[in-house]
Amino acid sequence: MTDTDVEMQLRQTLRALARNADQSAAHAEAAIRERLTEPARRSSSRRWPAAAASALAMAVIAGAAFALAQANSGGHHPDSRNEGTARPAAGGFASARINAMSVPIWPDQLVVTPNAIWVGGNKPGSTAGRLVRVNPATGSIVADIPVGRQPAGIAVSATDAWVTSPADHSVSRVSIRRSAVVATIHTPGPPIAVAISPGAVWIVSNGRDSATLTRVDPATGRVTANISVPPTARDAVYAGHAIWVASELNGGALTKVDPVSSKVLLSKRLPNIRDPFDIAALGDTLAVVGENNRALDLVSMPAGKVKASIPLPFYTAAVSADAHAVYVASNGRAVARFPVSSSGSISSRSPIRRTLPSLPGAMTTGLGSVWFASNNTLIRIPAS
Repeated sequence: MTDTDVEMQLRQTLRALARNADQSAAHAEAAIRERLTEPARRSSSRRWPAAAASALAMAVIAGAAFALAQANSGGHHPDSRNEGTARPAAGGFASARINAMSVPIWPDQLVVTPNAIWVGGNKPGSTAGRLVRVNPATGSIVADIPVGRQPAGIAVSATDAWVTSPADHSVSRVSIRRSAVVATIHTPGPPIAVAISPGAVWIVSNGRDSATLTRVDPATGRVTANISVPPTARDAVYAGHAIWVASELNGGALTKVDPVSSKVLLSKRLPNIRDPFDIAALGDTLAVVGENNRALDLVSMPAGKVKASIPLPFYTAAVSADAHAVYVASNGRAVARFPVSSSGSISSRSPIRRTLPSLPGAMTTGLGSVWFASNNTLIRIPAS
């Protein structure tokens, strides 16, 4: 087992522990993340197994604390009954009622398309991966498709869904029409994220000391390029006619790749984001957050220049955007909405803040709403 495999398993463990935690769990998770990530950045690869063992021990202790907190709170979970997303909710993001629907897995990733919600995760008590398709109008399960273990990233085109499996070093290509895996792509290391551009699928995978951006021809499934990017890459998006990759290790970096030539056009550090982790695109702007950071960086395309950095009152865990706002989730249960003006500028003044009923594992936007995955539940808040 490689160091990266150990790290991925620890991160999966942390997410699983956090699913059943309340607000206090968020603080414990932040402490574990700090213990997990800092030794990896400061130490050589020879020291990582000891740091991993220490972090795993902390995770076990935290798990016991989470269980005790659950017992003291009467085992509270969000209502898992399907409340139906077709039912209108009064008010906008600030006051709208939170809708919830249950899914048959513990989700780690979700993507919203015009006619479906795609959720990736594991069956409870199992590492067997599933891709679940949900009807957004009724909350009913349309398909439940076996994929690789521990799904970590999803991208959806008009014909296929692509699901990464770090545990298997593979990516499953799922035919939407057939609701089945029709091809499996093997990667140089554990694949973390996947993105789609015109005529190509892009897969981010990590090795011990490096990361690779793999270009795949979706028509044939053939790998057409392997591009070296900064290590510990965590996310990739297609925006501004380029592929953008966020990497954490060695101070972190944001890398831009030409999707036609597969050449790296620039790779730079962000001054206020120590560990770039999640990227969202909005017009000509990238919104970037990092682990153990309290800032939102706004990066202009195509130059990759930081045009604004917004301080936040919490540590960030995820970012998403639609045409009207940027949404930032904390590593607890807070979510902040930053509105976008008619000119396209993002306002940092008086963001709207909501508190979720439980700790989310993933966030995205679509169909006029902000969506979260938490426990075995999808949470929807109307966005405007």
